Amino acid sequence: ISTIPESAVEALSAFPAANILIVGGMDRGIFYQKLTDVILKNPGLNVVCISDTGKKIYNELKAQNNGDKYFYFEELSSAIKKCYEILPEGGMVILSPAAASFGQFKNFEERGEVFKSLAKQYGV
Repeated sequence: ISTIPESAVEALSAFPAANILIVGGMDRGIFYQKLTDVILKNPGLNVVCISDTGKKIYNELKAQNNGDKYFYFEELSSAIKKCYEILPEGGMVILSPAAASFGQFKNFEERGEVFKSLAKQYGV
């Protein structure tokens, strides 16, 4: 589900070996500093940002660290394609958006199904 920043922080804690985190969705005016602080403390993590909130998180990350580990895309399909371009063999991608799915998806279930479908498509 992951519709708040705290859930993405917990996902990163649960999977510390993750290579890529996908974040973003509908902007509800939530404060993301706690999440960006955790991301910035993880130098091996790439962050792929999508949609309105993704743009906000991307801009916050780039303002604090102009590294080449942060990417922004309008929609999930381009984001998943990028993930597979940069994912090392045996690597892990976490979809923990920290934002609502509305705007691009009818709900979090649809977002998850689209993620699984695209992961199978690009992962082959």
